[in-house]
Amino acid sequence: MPGGWETLGLAGDPAPGDPVQVRALATRLLEQAKPAEDNTARLNGVSGNSSALNMRGDYAVKYAEALQTLPGERAKLGKAYRGAGTALSTYAGSSAPRART
Repeated sequence: MPGGWETLGLAGDPAPGDPVQVRALATRLLEQAKPAEDNTARLNGVSGNSSALNMRGDYAVKYAEALQTLPGERAKLGKAYRGAGTALSTYAGSSAPRART
């Protein structure tokens, strides 16, 4: 394990973790980002094309309103997954044990 934390006035690593487990979590999050991003594009296509739904009835207006907000919410989810996965991947890379020279 890397040392030198006493230089910063710390007794040990302030953010310990197993890089292998952190990388595994990063991979899972990045894998979840892809379908969220893909589905955002699909939802944008459906919500932007009112004839694609061809809805009628009392529920149609409320459903169409909800569908307009759904792509944005899905985009936020994809962005959150990608951001967290990238951050954890970076953290795992920087927290990996280094060879001493």
